[in-house]
Amino acid sequence: MAQTTQFRYSEVARVAPTPKRVRARVGGAFVADSKNAILVYNQHFPFAYAFPKEDTRADLFTFGPAGGDGDSEETRRGALKVDGRTIEGAATLHTAGRLEDHVVLDWNKMDDWYEEDEPVFVHPHDPGHRIDIRQSDRHVVIEIDGTTVADSRRPVLLFETGLPVRHYLPHTDVRLGLLRTSDKTTGCAYKGFASYHHVEVDGKRHEDIVWSYRSPFHEALKIQGLMAFFDERIDVIVDDEEQERPDTMWNE
Repeated sequence: MAQTTQFRYSEVARVAPTPKRVRARVGGAFVADSKNAILVYNQHFPFAYAFPKEDTRADLFTFGPAGGDGDSEETRRGALKVDGRTIEGAATLHTAGRLEDHVVLDWNKMDDWYEEDEPVFVHPHDPGHRIDIRQSDRHVVIEIDGTTVADSRRPVLLFETGLPVRHYLPHTDVRLGLLRTSDKTTGCAYKGFASYHHVEVDGKRHEDIVWSYRSPFHEALKIQGLMAFFDERIDVIVDDEEQERPDTMWNE
């Protein structure tokens, strides 16, 4: 799901080189273009790229003093000036440490990102992260407060590194009359952009508990238009066995 990616030195858990060519664009200018970029990880996922200083448009960046607007004496926060725009805090130059002489760009302050010649969204792709999607004949029942909301014998199961198995169900196997449209949308770097629904049972609304990818990325086309529920907040019965609710960031 979409994450805030503004760079903070204290958040860096590890770094790793990538063999991919990585580019960042703002307006009509590529402000960084490198075959020697470094993935910058927090505790959960890579949230930024670090570029060798010489692979960035030095003429477009202005950096302040070390420790000035940043949070470390090893970093200098910088502004980007391009196409008549000034974007404060767009970059962080490292003067020492693991990322010495590298510039980390704030993901959300760039207009477009590319790995090789393909656009990338939300955050950098982690080479150790993957999704597997499999058609299944398991019998999946979704209940909320004792009411059956969905019942399917043709789920599509999505297995994603570090996350619970998600059961994606056809619309025709979901009680659509219990759903209420939500304005919420989120983005996933691997699946695409999701839209949400609430579920209303016995006058109680369960907020943003169902999601669907109308136009998923290529790797996730098998779940296009299907509906998934937050197992963390509902009762899921698979082949007559009630499943334990997973403990994740989406429990509440």
